[in-house]
Amino acid sequence: MMRQESTLFYHIELLEPLVLSSASSITSDHRCLDFIPGRTLLGLVARAYDTFGEHTWDVFHAGKVRFSDALPGTHQRPYVPRPLTFQRAKGQRDKTIYNLASGHDPTTWTDASGAPVQLEAAGMGYVSVDGDALLAHSVPRRTHVKTAIEAGAQNRVEQSALFNYQAIEAGQRFYASVELDRSLDAEVAARVDALLTGTHRIGRSKAAQFGKIRVTRADHATTPERPSERTRHVVVALRSELALEPDTHGAPRATPTAADFGLPDEFTLDAAASVIRTRELDRFNGHRRSFDARVTVLTRGSTLRFTSANAHDVSPRQVRVGRMIAEGLGHVEVQPSWASIAQLQIKESARASTPSAEAAPPDQDLFDWLVARGQSISDSTRVEIDALSAAIADWSHRRGRKAPQPTQWSRVRRWARAAGFASNDRATLRRSFVQMVGGTTQTMSRGWEQPYKRSSSNDPMLGDRIIDFGIEHGGLALSELAHRVRARLTQLRDAEVSP
Repeated sequence: MMRQESTLFYHIELLEPLVLSSASSITSDHRCLDFIPGRTLLGLVARAYDTFGEHTWDVFHAGKVRFSDALPGTHQRPYVPRPLTFQRAKGQRDKTIYNLASGHDPTTWTDASGAPVQLEAAGMGYVSVDGDALLAHSVPRRTHVKTAIEAGAQNRVEQSALFNYQAIEAGQRFYASVELDRSLDAEVAARVDALLTGTHRIGRSKAAQFGKIRVTRADHATTPERPSERTRHVVVALRSELALEPDTHGAPRATPTAADFGLPDEFTLDAAASVIRTRELDRFNGHRRSFDARVTVLTRGSTLRFTSANAHDVSPRQVRVGRMIAEGLGHVEVQPSWASIAQLQIKESARASTPSAEAAPPDQDLFDWLVARGQSISDSTRVEIDALSAAIADWSHRRGRKAPQPTQWSRVRRWARAAGFASNDRATLRRSFVQMVGGTTQTMSRGWEQPYKRSSSNDPMLGDRIIDFGIEHGGLALSELAHRVRARLTQLRDAEVSP
């Protein structure tokens, strides 16, 4: 039975950079979400948990108040997570996006020369679709390097306490909604609204100029209601993560059925025209000081196509399904407007932000990085990369766990892109290498501090050899070197365990 509900709409403006960790780990390379989870908005209301009295259960535990994820844009121009069925031609820079969920045979797609198209992920964070026109959007984030202050030392920097946060840049705007059952008293809805609107601090490092936001009520842009259609094909796009109800034995499920979305049982999943990604949701409950039960969820952007032998009447709609819908999960769109469109065209890219009267100053670090990206790798450097990557991978493989692992070479690749090598200040580069790749502010971690090859007592440490290569050839070449080492090292280890 469908719930009777009313919906409140909100705009969220970031007054300061916002840190929302994608993982609870406090070590290694920090990554920030590019949206505001519904559970964060729930937390704003839960600060007044004890004041709801007899309505506490309805508001926080019965699912009668459901907070959506806050996504970039506004209700007048919303962006949604890119459907994973949106693909583009591999290695091409054209603006054509191919939609696998349309049911079109991908083997018939060809490029301008008539050659078959090899597809890859489109790589866009968010999209807004109007007909066959597609507007792409990515949420700008920036890494902030911080250091701890030694207690009682009059603002002296604490040794070995350098860390970084990635944060969403200030000035961005997001939109969110709160659905309330009509069975709730009007005063409860008014209290939820009063607790949400206004200025708040959310996320991490709130005491260090991060996390200040302003929440305001918004008018929802009315869109023409699309009529029901009689069809044999239905597409379901996930706007948020989805935790399916467990099976009859209580085991978690990662493959949805038509019944999960209120469709007739005759519909079956078309795996060839669907893309599903999953992850384990493992959350720590601060009130109980323990972990909640681990939950398998389908990730945002997963797209499902269901087919049936007979046509059925299907109404395009947005619904909440599955578990944990009160905190933003389970928001899906049934039969989106682009469901049957085989090819879309990117018209422009945008960054949704609050307009400012004064233009922001140019970002010199970004400019230097773009310049580096535009540089090419010479043939002689590529020859050196081939030889050196093979030598380092073989050397590392012989040392097993004493040498840097493949995941650490992925960090080297990210560091090479970020370092820029514009100044070639070796001391500065070494500090940033240690901070991002591994170790303390003083020394490199185990593995990188080993003398490479050990052919003589004067051989540099592996970490220093990597830094020297970057200084000599640039960040783009070093990124390619790290990629080659990781690939070969993984290949060697796979061959070792193969029967």
